[in-house]
Amino acid sequence: MFKIILTMAVGICLGIVLRKVRFISYISKTISITIYMMLFLLGITIGNSPVILDNLSTLGLQAFILAFAGILGSLLAGWVLSKWVFKEEESFADAGFSPQGDSPERKKWKQRLKKISDSGIVIVFFIIGIFFGLSDTIKTDSIGNNTVMIALYCLIFQVGINLGYDTTLKNAIKGMKPKVLLVPLATVVGTLSLSAVAGLFLSKWSVADCLAASSGFAYYSLSSVLIAEYASASLGEYLAAELGTIALLVNIIRELSCLLFTPFYTRIFGKIAPICVAGVTSVDVCLPVILKSCGKEYMPIAIINGVIVDFSVPFFVSFFCSL
Repeated sequence: MFKIILTMAVGICLGIVLRKVRFISYISKTISITIYMMLFLLGITIGNSPVILDNLSTLGLQAFILAFAGILGSLLAGWVLSKWVFKEEESFADAGFSPQGDSPERKKWKQRLKKISDSGIVIVFFIIGIFFGLSDTIKTDSIGNNTVMIALYCLIFQVGINLGYDTTLKNAIKGMKPKVLLVPLATVVGTLSLSAVAGLFLSKWSVADCLAASSGFAYYSLSSVLIAEYASASLGEYLAAELGTIALLVNIIRELSCLLFTPFYTRIFGKIAPICVAGVTSVDVCLPVILKSCGKEYMPIAIINGVIVDFSVPFFVSFFCSL
């Protein structure tokens, strides 16, 4: 995480220095291209992954139920903050209305539809990547294991330049209030509360097991490894590996959900909701799509949420595995 923040900081400084250079204003276009490339590469990785593909039939449904519960809980918690704490202009009640005429409201509608279409383009690139992965046209080994990570650092660097070029970040930091700390709390409470409810319907696993799987908050690599390690004493190595695989799928689904549907989440549940869904990844992978849909002024909130939730993952996973 330190490298991610340092990369962004360097980009911000460069953006400030080059603020008078006009071509820097086009950096938002390259950000979109990099996002498309990352989703394409991620699709290839999933298509090539035997761990994920071999377990989709047996563990996929359980993972989907837990992921859906965690995402829904985060969305509802984020909506509550958006509506009553941060008091955004748009609310859930406005979601079903389509203004008519050439009024400013109609222009806003067109902007919302554009956000949805942008999400559709992202989905297309992701699906194409999965197709190439499944067909073995492109293998993960051929593109290099670090390619996605390099693309991520390039993306974060571009986001930093864009933030430094714009004066929005400076104003947003000045206007920060203590209520920002409610966002990571909403992320955790929203995720775990509905995940516990979902755990009541998964007979094979206890509620504590389900909470452990959901406690990655989109940090799929760390949570799955921790579960496989901590849960082996109580469940045995085989069941611990199964639960670790479920955790992997749950948190991959969560991250993809934010990457693909942030414009939709923003429109229906408010601008805090996708930050809660992103969890840990609101500070890195999902930050660009959050800023694109919510605005640069939400960058400090997203980073604070990601950092705090990130530090909570080992605690929650180990705690629930010990129950």
